[in-house]
Amino acid sequence: MSRAAIVLVVYREPRFALRADGRALTAEDAGPDSGFPVLVHNGGGSRHLFPPAVRDARAHELRLIGYDRPAYGGSTPATRQSRGRLRR
Repeated sequence: MSRAAIVLVVYREPRFALRADGRALTAEDAGPDSGFPVLVHNGGGSRHLFPPAVRDARAHELRLIGYDRPAYGGSTPATRQSRGRLRR
């Protein structure tokens, strides 16, 4: 039986951005700081990045950035006013 290599993917601590309206957006990134930034939307609202994608991105000098949608994870909920703007 062959042994598969175990690759540990290390993530930075989540980052928080405060918007002018007081809401917070939580994001995490993986890859070299000098890497080309790629904004990732997982579809489920979570900032968590898929480890095989992170490994491949690092190999190609890409920096993946995932974010929590409003009211998910560490991001605060959207206000009624901002939700209305999104529907237009």
